[in-house]
Amino acid sequence: VLVYVADSEDAVKAAVFDDDRRKAAVGTLKEMKSVAKNQSKIIQETVKELKPYVGDQVSDDADVEALWGGYFERMQVTDQEMLDLRFTLRDLLSREEWEQVFGESSR
Repeated sequence: VLVYVADSEDAVKAAVFDDDRRKAAVGTLKEMKSVAKNQSKIIQETVKELKPYVGDQVSDDADVEALWGGYFERMQVTDQEMLDLRFTLRDLLSREEWEQVFGESSR
């Protein structure tokens, strides 16, 4: 996702000539990058928390389920943030600009 966002930033800079909308779109992409980094951090933390339970047949299932539950709750929040930012970005770009940045079938 991070590479995709970085590539999109360059494409937005090339496609959007209006300064205010270009700055807002790049700002939105930077927010998306931040959310993606947060998602990566959540994944890394969850993997670290789950490692002690791997291969441990004595573990309480409730402990593992609680870890997964927390993971899914946090990811649901960041997924919604990413979706909201995607729609913000869509509203900032014209159809033609969107197609230049992301291709015709992505709107």
